[in-house]
Order: sequence, then structure tokens, then C-alpha cells
Amino acid sequence: MKGLVPQRKKIKYNQVFKNSWTEEEQFKKWIKQGKDEYFAMCRVCNKDISIKSTGRLALVRHQDSAMHIKLCRSQKKQGTLTDMVVFKGGPNQETGYPRFIQIYKYCV
Repeated sequence: MKGLVPQRKKIKYNQVFKNSWTEEEQFKKWIKQGKDEYFAMCRVCNKDISIKSTGRLALVRHQDSAMHIKLCRSQKKQGTLTDMVVFKGGPNQETGYPRFIQIYKYCV
């Protein structure tokens, strides 16, 4: 059996979540660590993304997905909680927090 060379098995390395990803400009607004070190959590889609096999590439693929883009656009249009609150007067002398009156202008 000349010519047959035994094949080497490829070693697979499991990718883990890196905290440096939370500081990268393209990820920092929507990513956090998921349920364990092999997952990242998308705050926009509320979805765990497996990074065990493809690592950072899985984040890029998720970011480019149609659902993630759609949810990001709708989130930008949505008002924030501070948009519904009108602050009046100076800060409270005891706590230092501003005094405010809540106005629910988006509620019916």
C-alpha cells in the first residue's frame, strides 16, 4: 500500500467570549457575554449567539443579519424613557438628583 499517507486529525479549538469585543466600536452598543463563555448576547435581538466554533466571525454574521438590522433601525426610532420625563426645578438638596414630573406623552 504505497502512497497512502495517514491523515492527521485537525485540532479544533473552542473560541470563548473576549471582553475586548465589548469595547470595539461595531459591537459595543449591542453585545455582552451570554449564558457561558461560549456565547455572546445580543441586547437588540435578545438572542444568544454561539461563538464556540467561529468566534468573532459569528458576531459579524449576526450583525449583518436582516433581523438584527431591522431591530436596530426600529430601536433608533423608538423613544427613550427620558423622552417621556420632563425635569423641573434644580436638584433636590438632600439627594442631589433632579426633581421631575413624569409625563407619558406616548401613552394613550
